[in-house]
Amino acid sequence: MQRRTNGSSATTTKTGDSNGNHGGVSTLPMKRVRRKKKKSLYSSSALIEFNEINTLLFIIFVLTLIIVGLLFVFFTSPSGEGQADARRNRQRTNPKFMDHFDAASYKGERRGDEMHDIGDKSMKYRKLREEFDVIVPLTEDASVLEARKELAAKLRKRSYKSIMGEVECPLYPPEGYPKAWNILDIISNWNPDDTTPHEAIYQGICVFDFDTEYDKAINYRNAEVPYVVRNDPQVLRTVERWNLPDYLPRLLPANEPHRAEYSTNNHFMYWMQKGIRRKKKNKPGNNPPKGWKAPTEMIRMSYPDWLQKASV
Repeated sequence: MQRRTNGSSATTTKTGDSNGNHGGVSTLPMKRVRRKKKKSLYSSSALIEFNEINTLLFIIFVLTLIIVGLLFVFFTSPSGEGQADARRNRQRTNPKFMDHFDAASYKGERRGDEMHDIGDKSMKYRKLREEFDVIVPLTEDASVLEARKELAAKLRKRSYKSIMGEVECPLYPPEGYPKAWNILDIISNWNPDDTTPHEAIYQGICVFDFDTEYDKAINYRNAEVPYVVRNDPQVLRTVERWNLPDYLPRLLPANEPHRAEYSTNNHFMYWMQKGIRRKKKNKPGNNPPKGWKAPTEMIRMSYPDWLQKASV
């Protein structure tokens, strides 16, 4: 008979004779049996491999979120006119803009010559244009366009000729166009302080007619060289509207001053003082030299006042 106690084994042997008489009992200790330990699934090497897999999965998850977010922004965000519409919709709900901006402009109801999201969008300007657009309509009528060309021609009080002869303007810009001259030659021909008109000037820019030389203008534009276009129907319409006696005074009334640049002479020199825009006047190197004074001054002036001074 065997008996197992606390993990150890012992064998008990009973002794006796053939008549059934029992003798003594002897107990023999047995060798202790050790259980084999199972290998842990979470050994150090397994844990390291498990952590690496988790890290890789996390990186893939984050990259997936970034890609999905970028695709969402790309396909849902408005572009071009859509961005302008979204911006105007935000402004329309802002009470700050309600009194100034015209609600119709936010709905995309623009005039034929109105640029998207550029220019005056106020109710005042829209009403003024509606009134004067009846007088100066957007049209392709040949007789109206011809009358506007004649008006523009009358407004050109002077004509200028190139001092070097007629400017050559072939279908495509020639090599060396536009021609340039020494600045001293230009000044000696017409001194900036001389206000007397000069007919012969250093002029090397081509002047194209919109109706007859449109293809030339496109070629010069594609070549990214300077040129002048005359008799553009859109510009002719603006010329006629601006020369109506009541339009500009109502667009720019006397009680509304505007920014103007003032000079004590006929020189309007370009200048910019360092640090003014960024408010870093006290930073070393940003202060002007001692005794320096800006050549021009920014002032506020009404349109009638400006027109009176500019017409002298």
